[in-house]
Amino acid sequence: MKMSFYLIPKLIHSRHFKTALWMLLLLSHCFIVVGLLFWANQFQTAATERAGFRLTSLLNQSERMLNTSKDNALFAGALPTVQNSLLVSAPTIDQLMDLSKDLSPFINLMAYESFTIYFSQSDLIYDSKAGLYEAGNFYNPQLLERFGRRTEEEYWEFGHPYQRFYDNFECHHTLTYLHSLPLFGMEKYGFIAVNLPLTGLNNCFRSYTAEFEEQIFLYFEDKLLWSNQPFTLYQTTISADQQYSAAPSVSLASASFPMLRGEIYFPRSFLLNELSARLPWLLLFYFPLLALNFGGALIYSYYHINKLDIFLKKIGMEDTFSLSGDENPVSAFPYLSLSGKEISVLKPKAPAFDEFQLLNKAAEHLQNQITNIKNTIINHKPLLQERLLTNILYHHIEVDAIPAEYAEYDISFPHPYFCIVLMAIQEIESVGTTTIKEEIKLVAKQNACQLFSGLGKVYSIYSEKENLLFLINTPVEKDLQEQIYSIAVALRSGMRESLGFHLLFSVAFCDTAHPVPYYAWTKARKNLIFTSGSTDSFIIFSHQENYATALMPSFIFQITQAIIDKNSRRLQDLMENFYQQNLPDSTPAATARKTLLLAAFSVFSSLLEMDVFFPIEDMNQIVRQIEQNQDLEQSKKLFYHYLSGLIDADNKIPREAQSYINKTISYLEIHFAEPVTVTQIAENVNISPIYLNKLFKLSTGKTLSEYLNFYRIEKSKNLLLDTDLTINDISKALGYNDVRSYIRFFKKFYDITPNHFRKTRLM
Repeated sequence: MKMSFYLIPKLIHSRHFKTALWMLLLLSHCFIVVGLLFWANQFQTAATERAGFRLTSLLNQSERMLNTSKDNALFAGALPTVQNSLLVSAPTIDQLMDLSKDLSPFINLMAYESFTIYFSQSDLIYDSKAGLYEAGNFYNPQLLERFGRRTEEEYWEFGHPYQRFYDNFECHHTLTYLHSLPLFGMEKYGFIAVNLPLTGLNNCFRSYTAEFEEQIFLYFEDKLLWSNQPFTLYQTTISADQQYSAAPSVSLASASFPMLRGEIYFPRSFLLNELSARLPWLLLFYFPLLALNFGGALIYSYYHINKLDIFLKKIGMEDTFSLSGDENPVSAFPYLSLSGKEISVLKPKAPAFDEFQLLNKAAEHLQNQITNIKNTIINHKPLLQERLLTNILYHHIEVDAIPAEYAEYDISFPHPYFCIVLMAIQEIESVGTTTIKEEIKLVAKQNACQLFSGLGKVYSIYSEKENLLFLINTPVEKDLQEQIYSIAVALRSGMRESLGFHLLFSVAFCDTAHPVPYYAWTKARKNLIFTSGSTDSFIIFSHQENYATALMPSFIFQITQAIIDKNSRRLQDLMENFYQQNLPDSTPAATARKTLLLAAFSVFSSLLEMDVFFPIEDMNQIVRQIEQNQDLEQSKKLFYHYLSGLIDADNKIPREAQSYINKTISYLEIHFAEPVTVTQIAENVNISPIYLNKLFKLSTGKTLSEYLNFYRIEKSKNLLLDTDLTINDISKALGYNDVRSYIRFFKKFYDITPNHFRKTRLM
């Protein structure tokens, strides 16, 4: 199902879309909120750093002004005229004139309110604005009182208004620096004071902070000195404007003047204002994000609902209400009919689509299918029964410990005795049609089951090749062999008279104490080789041999495969392992001979069933030698050498089949560079592809594909050494579509790459 515009209305109304859209919107908005919080934190940190830098600059500016005032006071206090005037009890007019002349450069350096010097020896006060006063007549007597109470050599004072005598004694606000005189020495004879007007400081601060958006407060001795907002001097507690933050965003103190500190308050809405300025850019990001959320939800819902649609089709619900097929196709897209023409009379109608309801329907559908499967299992109960019986036959399940669920398939063994009957239809190989073969075997099987059922419970299984196997569980112990013989004679006579086929039987009775059908079956298979169509030898009876525990099907199959593959090394390893496990040195001679004979008969039976031809006379001879030989080691060698001879023999297939092999090899060597298939070769040779592959493997030890690849690699050696063709060109010339296949097969046969082979040989 391809994504198209017609599916969008249905997808939008699906639960997957709604869930995905809400989740994406939630995640997106969480991402936006986290991003905004991160941005706000970064912006506030940057704003705080910027405000801190501004406040530091303002404090530095204040420090420079205060340091200048202090330095002027100290330089003025160190003047000789000042020092001389301190020590005399009555300074002369000339001394005072010199004093005024020396102080004028310092007074005019900055817009000071005044310079004031007190001479304690003469009890006189010199003021740069008002002249010389007696201490008792000085217009600002509070200054003398405060200085008298101080013990420090120098100090700053703030919060004491300065009264101007020339301005009707109006109070003006100043920042005053005082230092005792002389500057050095233990005895003090006066002081010098510098009055710095706040109006000058305010103008300086205001011009420096004209572009500041924040609210700034400067404090001196914890009293408000200045602010860029309306303020009242000398306040000790400040209530910030409601438009600004309640707590200072930045607070710093001067390094040179600890009594000087500053605070900055940010506007409460400064982040919101900044965000509002960036809102257009945020919207340019926000709306595409919403579109991405919508598209992501569509893709998510399409991906999952498409899987649901595929699932519904797989379980056979493609004709029901699904994503690709609506109950009302016109309503799914209300402006289009099934033919694609516009239907303008239809009103838009949102399609209803509930995939979970579809899942419920699918679950019901699956439940119905499971019910059908159960019914099918019941109908095919015989097939499953035969599979379970095979597990018992191969000794995967003990007959006296079968699981309880086997009873559901009518498999139970209520009787104490067991036997295996192996029945072969002698002339069935000559029947050319497979259908007729199966019908003949079915008739024989039904007749045998009907007759053997008189002995107890009978279960039938198709054995290897064309043989039929019957597992009989019977309460009969006495005369059981005679009854089976009578039934076999009746079956043989009826089959010969009705269809003209002869039946052969091999019967093996299981051990009474410990019945193992596999061991009995192994014995029956061995004896079936020696049955014949004559009246006396059409049936052979035997008993389970418990020493055959090692002769499991896997071992017999591995031996047979090693002979077919002409793998001498593998055969030697298998035989050594077999001798170590089953024929240790302590094994009695009689038991060892029986084990070797059973192994020989099992391997010979398996070879015959695989259509591997070998001289029967040689087989009979090796069996007689093992039976007569008393030396165990000699018997082992005889058996191994015989099997090795089967590998080394050149002709293990009929002579008439050798012509097929020769034709096949000729065809492969002519058409090796073409994309050859087994079917093409078989049609050229005029035999079945399966039979050809089997014959070729038996004759050459290689499959057709293995031989073809080996021949191509052999041919490539000349191309590598005698031409300048690239590896890729050689690969194409040999018929490989992929150069990697050529390199892989070359390395498989020669253990080196083609390029390495070319380099080493040319060198």
